[in-house]
Amino acid sequence: MATVGPKGKADVTGYRTIYRTVQKIARARKGKGVKPLLSGNDIMQIRKLSSGPEVGRLIMRLRDMQLQGKVRTRVEAVRFIRTA
Repeated sequence: MATVGPKGKADVTGYRTIYRTVQKIARARKGKGVKPLLSGNDIMQIRKLSSGPEVGRLIMRLRDMQLQGKVRTRVEAVRFIRTA
């Protein structure tokens, strides 16, 4: 799975990134994952939505972004939800 780097040594940075992401997802599924940055109520207020499946989809998308490390703060979460 490694590629050869510029000095002829194995470059495993891509593998490490994938491994860390898989580990985060595994911890999340065990209940040890990331703490939600926004609640469903927060999302409904930000997007002016009523409760329903769209809110659930946004919660899952936000959680995925958190697990990937692309959203780390509440401010980033609000920005993501506004543009999602």
